[in-house]
Amino acid sequence: MIIQIKCQHCNQEFEDEALERTVFCPHCGKETSVRENQTPRTFSQPAIASTYAKNQKINPNEIRKTAGMFVGTAIVFGILGLVGLVFTILMVFGQENVEPVVISSSFTGAAIAIAFWFYLIGQIIHIRANTHKD
Repeated sequence: MIIQIKCQHCNQEFEDEALERTVFCPHCGKETSVRENQTPRTFSQPAIASTYAKNQKINPNEIRKTAGMFVGTAIVFGILGLVGLVFTILMVFGQENVEPVVISSSFTGAAIAIAFWFYLIGQIIHIRANTHKD
């Protein structure tokens, strides 16, 4: 926990985790005691996030590139899912044993679901890139 400390020697304030009863002042270099009545420094989460966001240069083209990677991954999983679907349908009509069909259909469903989610994430990122304001 970071607390605000006032040096007993130079009266300068500084922040420290204050894990010990005494700390060294970064201004004068002398050892000063950490008082019990010093209050912890608190931060509000939105304030930290907004300060961080203000200091960052957001490039919409980089955001679009990332979104494109998600959509591309979705296409790959979608193709795998469709190939699996065709394979599963062929297995249904050609085999008496049900176990491979269940396994194949499970992987097919998972691939299609993953493709769907990657596509949605890519679209959300695209929306973020298109609504970016400088």
